[in-house]
Amino acid sequence: MLKKEDLAKRLQETRLEKGQKINRDDASELIDDVLDSIVALTKESGKLQLYRFGNFEVKERAARKGRNPQTGEELMIDAKKAFTFSPAKAVKEAVK
Repeated sequence: MLKKEDLAKRLQETRLEKGQKINRDDASELIDDVLDSIVALTKESGKLQLYRFGNFEVKERAARKGRNPQTGEELMIDAKKAFTFSPAKAVKEAVK
């Protein structure tokens, strides 16, 4: 499994190929800023669409009945909001 450090290294290499120097710490900070912005904007508007990448969305999950797996007892699971991602067609095709 890859980690944020691997993404920062790839970003650093990509920028260098384009003639722009960026150190690993700055690349890591840039990644943090982008991810924080995605979460904040999605939370504010309910949906964020990144062309050719996908959609981030906050969806309402209704309350539902559940079951305690240890005792078998029925219980109610509260309604909640879920952060979801739906990849764009280009991303789906790239992964095939």
